[in-house]
Amino acid sequence: MFRLVGLVARAKARDTMRKAGFGLAAVICLIVGLGFLVAAAWIALAALKGALFASIFLGLCFLGLGAILMAVAAMRPRRPTSAAPDLDSDALEALSRAAAGGPGEMERAMRGFLAQAGLTPPETGGVPSLVAAFVFGLTLALTRRR
Repeated sequence: MFRLVGLVARAKARDTMRKAGFGLAAVICLIVGLGFLVAAAWIALAALKGALFASIFLGLCFLGLGAILMAVAAMRPRRPTSAAPDLDSDALEALSRAAAGGPGEMERAMRGFLAQAGLTPPETGGVPSLVAAFVFGLTLALTRRR
């Protein structure tokens, strides 16, 4: 068993190294390409307006791009304004009691919890218990992500 774990770990490490190597090669190619484009832009601007104008223009372009990238890097992800209600011990106990009972009890408990949380439970009738449980879990997961 440990041999299998070692093989899986080596395969993951090999994949990670391969991705890192290709990523590094891509970054190097992008930097070289950008360097040639900057040189071509400088030559074209120097021929049209002069070397001083070309240097100032390209310097300001890179300064602006750097400022924008720093602002994007400093941005923090938005925090949700309101958190979804947590499952307290009473709700967990009611769900576990309902799970020990028949399928109808579990469905009633799930519907009650959704209604208590301010969510609209799916309509009754014709929905198998497995589908109702899936909808319950999906609704709970989606409200947790907000």
